Amino acid sequence: HPTGPTEAGHAGVGGMRTDAPFSADRADGGGSSFGLTGTDRAGSESMFAGDDPQLPVDEPPPVEFEPANTVEEDLLSAAGSGSTDTFLSTLLLARVLLPAAPDSVRGSRPGDPGFVWRTGQLDGETYVVVYTSAERLADHVEGDVDTVRVKFAQLIRRWPDEDWSFAVNPGTPVGAKLPGEQIVALANWAAEVGLGDDLEVDQVEAPAEAEPAARPRYAPA
Repeated sequence: HPTGPTEAGHAGVGGMRTDAPFSADRADGGGSSFGLTGTDRAGSESMFAGDDPQLPVDEPPPVEFEPANTVEEDLLSAAGSGSTDTFLSTLLLARVLLPAAPDSVRGSRPGDPGFVWRTGQLDGETYVVVYTSAERLADHVEGDVDTVRVKFAQLIRRWPDEDWSFAVNPGTPVGAKLPGEQIVALANWAAEVGLGDDLEVDQVEAPAEAEPAARPRYAPA
């Protein structure tokens, strides 16, 4: 992970404290929330404007939830232990599936001229939603949808609008939400430590070269 283990009350990812990261004090009084105290490394001011950011888990964890990969295993463990630092660090190093808008140019990526961001409405706010596996995508999206597999650290560095919020795996125990201003702040921190500087293009195996056809052999006349 980008940062090492932090002791309770010490600054973690992006200077955010990891003491008591989870709470159950949502305004609607229901469910649980994944909250950040948002204190900077000096411990005097929040690195985010306004109230302390919250990463709410939309629904109580189902009785049976099977992580689809090691990323989801780590996210589930972080959520269970109340470690905001580990949760965000896991995301920062992960690749996610980003659904593209129907009019997005096929094969384009965030930051390309032809890429169009797909947004949705959650709780009356505009969100960009990503998923950490095809299974989580299928849980939430019906039918076929074009997706882009992108590193989370590079995705947030291309965040299109600070007024848009972010959600990952909504409605699952490995889900969370972040306001746009916190995504921008997290992206700035990731840039400072060099996350997402490498090229995003996935390694694609080159097609195997066809073996030259054997030359016909002719017996002398």
